Amino acid sequence: EASKSVLKEHNDGNIWLHTGDCGYINEDGILFFVDRIKDMFKINGEQVYPSEIKKVIIQHPKVKDCAVFCIETEDDKKKIGARITLDDVVLYSKNIEQEILQLCATCLRKESIPQYIEVRDTLPETNLFKTDMKQIKKEYNEKIKTLNM
Repeated sequence: EASKSVLKEHNDGNIWLHTGDCGYINEDGILFFVDRIKDMFKINGEQVYPSEIKKVIIQHPKVKDCAVFCIETEDDKKKIGARITLDDVVLYSKNIEQEILQLCATCLRKESIPQYIEVRDTLPETNLFKTDMKQIKKEYNEKIKTLNM
């Protein structure tokens, strides 16, 4: 059953494996995976990839790790958020969020710039040691309700 859901025959007679991955093949025929389709979101009709945003945020010298997410607000608007951890908690300054936003503004399209950045000691993880995006979104939604953001 699982195989049937991802193996699909196309009009050309070929059967394709639909993995949900986004990628491209370069001029040398090398396949690059960029992101997952289900992780991509649309803002103002533009495709926004969290991995693209994460690559920019990670460039900041104080940032250790980052998780990027999208939340739909009650008025059906979408907001991009980023939760970051720092290399050293001592490096934290009140300007770090502003510095990251400025970095994003210079490197990303307008639709890809996060509206919300939060510094935490750690990122929640799943049992497989991957960043738990469901937990982050849940915590963010709870925070929005509490603060009426």
